Amino acid sequence: MRRTAIAMRHVHFEDLGLFEPVLKEAGYDVRYHDVGVAPLRALDPLAPDLLVVLGGPVSVYETDDYPFLGVERQMLQTRLAVRRPPSDARPLPRGSTHGGGTGRESGSFGL
Repeated sequence: MRRTAIAMRHVHFEDLGLFEPVLKEAGYDVRYHDVGVAPLRALDPLAPDLLVVLGGPVSVYETDDYPFLGVERQMLQTRLAVRRPPSDARPLPRGSTHGGGTGRESGSFGL
C-alpha cells in the first residue's frame, strides 16, 4: 500500500526539491496543498502519512496579518497530539522569529 505525503506550500514556486524523488522512491504519493489557494480547513491533518510544511516569506509571529498561520499551528498540534509529527521538528513555535522579528529564534519546539 502506497503512503501519502502532503506538502503545504506557501509560495507557488517552492517544492520539496531533492526530497521529492526520495519520497517517491520510498513509496510515497506526493501531493501539494497550496496555502491561500485551497482552504486549509479542507485538509485533514491526520490523513497523510507525512505532512511537510514548506517555508515561505511569512514569519510565524505574523498571525494577525496571516490568520492561516493559526490554522497551521492547530493542524500541527493535532498531529503531535496523536504522535504523528510533521516532517519539520520545529512546528511553528509561538513567539519564534526568523529574519528580523523579536522573540526566540525558530528551532525551539514549544507550541
